[in-house]
Amino acid sequence: MSSPKPATSGSSGKDETGGATPFPTRAKRSGRGGAPLLFLAPALLVVFAVLIFPILFSLFVSTWNWPLSEGLGPRVFVGMGNYLTLFTDSEFWNSLRLQLGFVYITQMPNTTPITSNHYGLISAIIFFAANPADY
Repeated sequence: MSSPKPATSGSSGKDETGGATPFPTRAKRSGRGGAPLLFLAPALLVVFAVLIFPILFSLFVSTWNWPLSEGLGPRVFVGMGNYLTLFTDSEFWNSLRLQLGFVYITQMPNTTPITSNHYGLISAIIFFAANPADY
């Protein structure tokens, strides 16, 4: 009685005893060509148009002094100057603090069951300790 031969990679879909395997091998599956990509292309195009392009374009525009109200009018490249101006502006930091406070107040009780039990205490500590002279 002879022992079965070990399967080699790239076999033609038969096991070591000569019978058909339940699943095709990689060599047989590779004959599909580009059909899966054709099915994915419309979805990928929508994702690019709705998500990727606006993000990339906004990053591009943010490095220019470009009054968008003038359409495709004159623009001056400022690089990271707009970000430097933004991060040194106290009004930006105040707006960010207020926005994060709003998110905390509206979303925290809904998303964290442990915190929601002590939500009032945590809120009082955070918001009243921030400006004790105001109270």
